[in-house]
Amino acid sequence: MMRAITSLCVIILWIKFFYFLRIFDQTATLIRMIVEIVNDMKNFLIVLIVAIIGFSQGYYVLQQGDPNNFAGPGVMNSIIYSYNLALGEFGLDYFSDGDTGTLDAFICWFIFIIATMFVVIVLLNLLIAIMGDSFSRVMENITNLSVREKVMMIAENEALFNRHEIFQQSRYLIIFKEKNLESTAGGAEGQIASLKRIILDNINQVKTNIETKINENQKDLKKVLSTNDEKSKLQIGKISEELVAVKKEIDISMAAT
Repeated sequence: MMRAITSLCVIILWIKFFYFLRIFDQTATLIRMIVEIVNDMKNFLIVLIVAIIGFSQGYYVLQQGDPNNFAGPGVMNSIIYSYNLALGEFGLDYFSDGDTGTLDAFICWFIFIIATMFVVIVLLNLLIAIMGDSFSRVMENITNLSVREKVMMIAENEALFNRHEIFQQSRYLIIFKEKNLESTAGGAEGQIASLKRIILDNINQVKTNIETKINENQKDLKKVLSTNDEKSKLQIGKISEELVAVKKEIDISMAAT
């Protein structure tokens, strides 16, 4: 009993070693990638476990009354057999040595083919796709995630030291400046992410320039219209004065006659 507990404790201690690898830039990204992949695999693992248990129950029922026990005695051995089948370890001794003309052998082959197609081909390729998506997401934000890991470690271990006591004799003016933490990921994923950002920046810049030009043109048009209105008012005023002068001359001439 103590050896079993000790073995588990040793494994847990070595897993804890991964926690301290988050300090280094080279390994912090890998640790974050492992965490993201494990988080993304939660729903997938439910489907995989259901599939393994389902096929194992089929094998368990099929081998009842069969002295060969190709999957092993008991439910647990049937689950282990289905798990090995999912990993690609095919035990075909029963299929080759047994009577292949019976209905049980036919059903056994049928379950074997369905299990290999669904679990090995479909589910495991789906797992690869999920891992690839997680890898791309991490690589697009590699720099941000690296800084995030360091900040999380500082926050998690801040209770181990007294900030007031350490900085009691120190007087600092701490200034925070915004820094553009762009991705420096290598490979095709990082290049695609960089191209996306460049294209979006160019689109936003063109949009801003067009809006600025439109506003400037609207202001110029308003100035032209206001200037034309003023000129029109002056011309109307001059015409009115001339009409008044002509009217006076007509009045004077009529008075003289």
